Amino acid sequence: MISERDRLRELVGIAAGALMEAEVESITGAGYHVTSQSRRAQRNGYRASSWRTSLGPIPLDIPKLRRGSYRPRWLRHADTTLIRAVAEAYAGSQVSPGWLAELTRALGLSGLTSDQREEVLTVLREEIAA
Repeated sequence: MISERDRLRELVGIAAGALMEAEVESITGAGYHVTSQSRRAQRNGYRASSWRTSLGPIPLDIPKLRRGSYRPRWLRHADTTLIRAVAEAYAGSQVSPGWLAELTRALGLSGLTSDQREEVLTVLREEIAA
């Protein structure tokens, strides 16, 4: 059986991954493996990383770009903010558009579209309900 701390660590990793995917989609102009006339950059897989948090290390797959680089700058200062927000959502068994808007504002992720925010919400709702 998985402990509450391990489950929270897992959910924080999933939330960070979903937010990175949304941010990279915003940067590239299209989703991963999606053909688009508005594409500004190409994806090139992922690089494995370990994010040190107060919950312990969280393994992350950070999206890579074919040209240039992607570094989730918001992740450096997200430990407390993201853990607190995900813990509250997990305890209440719900995430809402308002909850996500507050979280993305706190993390400095202002460039996400409504579709990208909805995708993050869908991922988190499914995981929290599981």
